[in-house]
Amino acid sequence: MRLALPRPPEFHLVANADHFDFLAPCSDKLRKQAPQICVSRPGFDRADFHERFDAEVVRFFERTLR
Repeated sequence: MRLALPRPPEFHLVANADHFDFLAPCSDKLRKQAPQICVSRPGFDRADFHERFDAEVVRFFERTLR
């Protein structure tokens, strides 16, 4: 499948991120209901990551789909 793409896919490693860090920051309610998905590693700021990630996703689609 990868070889059939018009160009190689981009790969980005997010330092210090875990699986659930790619979910939006937790609300207070969710933090009480499922704390295990709301905890990030020390030094990882999920809100800051999502602000930068969301902007990068928008730039990607603007660049790629035009």
